[in-house]
Amino acid sequence: MQVDITPSLIARFWAHVEKSPDPDGCWLWCRYIRHNGYGEIGGRVGGKKRMLRAHRVSWAIHRGPIPDGLDVCHSCDVRYP
Repeated sequence: MQVDITPSLIARFWAHVEKSPDPDGCWLWCRYIRHNGYGEIGGRVGGKKRMLRAHRVSWAIHRGPIPDGLDVCHSCDVRYP
């Protein structure tokens, strides 16, 4: 599943991230959180609307498409109850 990275998605993503002042600190998602503790943002995959996990969108913005079979994890593993 490859996320359609658009300028609008990038702007909405950053509008909901609180970056730690510590360069090695966590980036906290400050928007919709699913029952499992993961943040989500609306976006598109192949032109179709979907809810996407925020940490996977972050990867796609910063590193490009997520390779098949790769699990994208939080480096600090912060989830919300």
